[in-house]
Amino acid sequence: MSLSNQLISTARLAWKQVSGIMKENVTLHTTSTTYDSNDDSTVSETNTTVSARIEVLETWQESEFAGVLRVGDAIGYFEPDSTIKVKDHITHSSIKYEVVKVLKEQVSGSIIFIEAYLKRLHTV
Repeated sequence: MSLSNQLISTARLAWKQVSGIMKENVTLHTTSTTYDSNDDSTVSETNTTVSARIEVLETWQESEFAGVLRVGDAIGYFEPDSTIKVKDHITHSSIKYEVVKVLKEQVSGSIIFIEAYLKRLHTV
């Protein structure tokens, strides 16, 4: 097995171990807009339960995400095949968040997991 394949296998194994311990079900709210021949738009929302690890930011972490996230916002870690995108919403522990940034963590071109920055919107 090549070194890059070993790195990918090791990273995937690490993700499976961590996510298996800390995984929770969250609701992913995605919206899509379609237009008809008259240019009238229709917005539809789809709610899907996905597995993720959500970490709500605390005071000691605020400087790490200065200007992007504040205390009470969160970082979400999602499976590599997740369809999460900017402007989607996540509901976790009765709190709704908006996805403001999506980072695909990769090793040798393979996505290992997806990290999303989540801005707290409100309690549902």
